[in-house]
Amino acid sequence: MSAIIPETFQTGDFVAWLRQFECCANANNWDAAAKLRNLPAFLRGPAAAYFHSLADAQKDTYAHLVKFLRDRLCPVVDCERLYAEFESRHLRPNEDPSLFLWALEDILSKADPYLSDAAKQALLGRQFLRGLPNEIKLRLLEHDPTPKLTSMVEFVQRFHAVHGTAYESRAINHAFTTRDAVDSPQDSLRASVVELTAAVAALTANQKSSSQKSLQVPPQPPKPTRNQGRTAQRWQNVESW
Repeated sequence: MSAIIPETFQTGDFVAWLRQFECCANANNWDAAAKLRNLPAFLRGPAAAYFHSLADAQKDTYAHLVKFLRDRLCPVVDCERLYAEFESRHLRPNEDPSLFLWALEDILSKADPYLSDAAKQALLGRQFLRGLPNEIKLRLLEHDPTPKLTSMVEFVQRFHAVHGTAYESRAINHAFTTRDAVDSPQDSLRASVVELTAAVAALTANQKSSSQKSLQVPPQPPKPTRNQGRTAQRWQNVESW
């Protein structure tokens, strides 16, 4: 059986291309060493030039290679644009909520691929709730004041199954970029409870992880990342709601 070959990459959406490469690698049963050997063969133009400019230590493992390629081929300005897109994304008329969640995950992974799982889940939960039409959001919060992300998706799917598209004419006009533009005081309070609960759970998990690590190894100076400032600011926003 012949190998499944990904398209070549020169410029554009490197994260999306990398997902395609990973799918092909899985289909071909490539391990990390094979992916390290094969990935450079599919780079063209500026992407190939940057690969050849990397030091040996920056491409000695597949994880290192992907990290440095992402840092260079996903500029900071693109990350800011993607975060803005993430924060303005809402459920579209006739859109399946699972696809809505997938779109949020896709945008967020491109905006900051180094987010911890806890921070990612908190941000996804907040934006999924914010992105729902008010009618669905209110019924969801009445059903469960502190829903988890999976239960939110399931509730919206059930709502679609029961009510069909009867609410769509109102949903078309609900597009927004900030929560204050559409939320009632009651809705805002309930949404804040959901977001605060998610933030506390995430912070608790991070603190436990940090405590365990501190018992095993001496504390090391924090190593800043290029997205650390933006992520910290957004994390503070989650905590303050």
